Amino acid sequence: MIQEDIREYTSRCLNTYREKMQYSQEHMAELCNLSLKGYKNLEQGTSIPSLATALRIHAVTGMDLNTLTLPE
Repeated sequence: MIQEDIREYTSRCLNTYREKMQYSQEHMAELCNLSLKGYKNLEQGTSIPSLATALRIHAVTGMDLNTLTLPE
């Protein structure tokens, strides 16, 4: 259950940030140095970011690492 919560919360955070910035998924993937498929998996909640991926997303978005990996 915890993994599902993490996936859902991370997905929601990424989607909200991307839409706020008016970025496409392709642009976010490029900024985070991820494949488009990898980024889409995160935003769709089908995967959880590794620490390395969370660090790259943090560098781009400034989002708290806990926001990317832990539910509220």
